[in-house]
Amino acid sequence: MVVEFPYGDGSLGLADYQDLKCEVVYPTGVAAIDTSTEFQNILSKQNPVRSIGHFIRDAESAAISIETRYLSSIIQPMLTELLNHIVAGGISSENITILFNEQDKNCSQLDVSSLQTDSPFDSCNLCIHNPFDDSRVVWVGETTASNGVLLCESYVRADFRVGMGAIAPDGFIGATGGGTAVLPNIASRETIIRNHKLRLQNDPRFFDITQPAAEDIAEAARLGGLDYVFNCVIGGSGTPASIVAGSFPEAWMEGVHTSERLTIKDTPHSASIVVIGGGGHPFDSTIYDTVDCLIAAEKVTQHGGTIVLVAQCSDGLGPAGLGIGMTEESGSLVAGSLTNADFLIGMEKARILRRILETRNLIVVGELQKNLVEEVLKGRKAADLPDAIDMALANHPSYPRVVIIPDGRFISFS
Repeated sequence: MVVEFPYGDGSLGLADYQDLKCEVVYPTGVAAIDTSTEFQNILSKQNPVRSIGHFIRDAESAAISIETRYLSSIIQPMLTELLNHIVAGGISSENITILFNEQDKNCSQLDVSSLQTDSPFDSCNLCIHNPFDDSRVVWVGETTASNGVLLCESYVRADFRVGMGAIAPDGFIGATGGGTAVLPNIASRETIIRNHKLRLQNDPRFFDITQPAAEDIAEAARLGGLDYVFNCVIGGSGTPASIVAGSFPEAWMEGVHTSERLTIKDTPHSASIVVIGGGGHPFDSTIYDTVDCLIAAEKVTQHGGTIVLVAQCSDGLGPAGLGIGMTEESGSLVAGSLTNADFLIGMEKARILRRILETRNLIVVGELQKNLVEEVLKGRKAADLPDAIDMALANHPSYPRVVIIPDGRFISFS
């Protein structure tokens, strides 16, 4: 039997693992849904919280902020169904703006211009938001955490504002979806940085939407006038599990609860060795992207144990703040000790990564340069997955207990 780890655009297999005293933990399986039927059904629900017609009754223009992460091939059918309902509600396609974030990794691979080629939506306006361009954002207010919220003007000026994206676990903000279509998706760089800095204030907790950064996002979404969310709940291994739509935050919270039921697992008995996959592209593109997986691995690994991370990391460490944060004095990675000018995105995850690696050994299988593994992460690089297993077993020669988590992106432990 072979365990397949998602890896980049492919997978890596681990064979003959039965000789190990191990437990394999998979994400909760979900039945495939008929997405086109689900999209139509959820958007057509006739109640004040769900019915899209209720929201656009007096609107003359609409803006749709789209997060592409996790959605891949279902972006176009989701958007088509949403546009159908908006146009049917009386808003002309010429008065609909579709917004993407230029920094979105998946946006660069998506032919967004193709979304305008299908009649009757070829006359929709397309806006690629650049968070570094301050000339195209407007002030909408300040959050309780003193985060000045600047958002894309094309979104703010619309009568009806929609957030479209995916709901998935996120240790630093509880869950994605909902307000993340506003912050970070169409926010200014400064607003995004201030929100990330809030993540220094607490240890990450999956599905806890009361964390400072999560509450800041929700408040920014309300300040920006987010009227309606259209979210796909992502299940194990990235499979669409269900669809939610309606007012924010009610519809989004319904989806968060569904995601939590699909993601949370009973914690296995602690292991000497945990082998965990980063989830494949785009979730294993950098070490920064894999920190949520390492949080899950830490919870299962004994103090002094070994984590084997299977992640392509073709783009290296990730944001500059991660590498800098890994080499700074640990006391400097505290919210109160950093000004907004000093803080760099990545430092919030460096703080957690440092904590994990203080008590766990790390072995990396992937393309991350050996010097970065050794000098920044204080770990060791393996030639391949079998080599990593041999290295881990050498650390724990006395019949170690092993937990294998092929896809760590959609698993967290109670």
